[in-house]
Amino acid sequence: LIFNYTGTLVPNSLKSLNAWKSSLKRNLTHGKSDTKAPENVLQTLQRLCDDPLNSVFVISGMSPKAIDTAVGSIKNLNIVARNGYGISFAANLKANDTSKAIRNRLQLEMKSPNNREWYKMGSSDDVGGNWQDRAYHVMKNFTWKVNGSTIHREKWQVRWDYRGCNTDWANTQVPYLVERLEDELPVLLTTRLQVLRLAEPISVLPTWVRKGAA
Repeated sequence: LIFNYTGTLVPNSLKSLNAWKSSLKRNLTHGKSDTKAPENVLQTLQRLCDDPLNSVFVISGMSPKAIDTAVGSIKNLNIVARNGYGISFAANLKANDTSKAIRNRLQLEMKSPNNREWYKMGSSDDVGGNWQDRAYHVMKNFTWKVNGSTIHREKWQVRWDYRGCNTDWANTQVPYLVERLEDELPVLLTTRLQVLRLAEPISVLPTWVRKGAA
């Protein structure tokens, strides 16, 4: 059983509103769990996880710490953070061959609110080509063109965000931004990187960071 956190367990409109408010503060890392699932939803998840025939996963775009805070206390729940960047397995799946293979990779260095173990699904370092610096340089030119737009650089992505800006003008610049990224990273974007557009943010990130892969 796979559930998306935002839009399924938590109303999408509430999360979007909080994200937009955060954008005005230029803090779109979703570091905090700003929308908590209703208690009846948490209880239902726990009942599903209590059934030994079920394997339950919750997938979120939030950081590992944020989604851990939101639902990490549920026993036997598997959690995927950042849409595939990190994963925390339920105790009853740790003997699974797939989970063993992932747990042989790098463990995320974070203090879990619920004493969970978190692991990376892959490594951004494997991409090579100094990709983050190159993507950042391209995006920086567009922060000058779109007043109020910002760049957010994390271990797993570089994101240009124009929420709260003049949307009509910014949308005219998006095709040029994508074209410049493709010119700057031609080989990597066909093998190891992807350009992802979700509403206003435009992100460059490794191909293994996606819900389908998780």
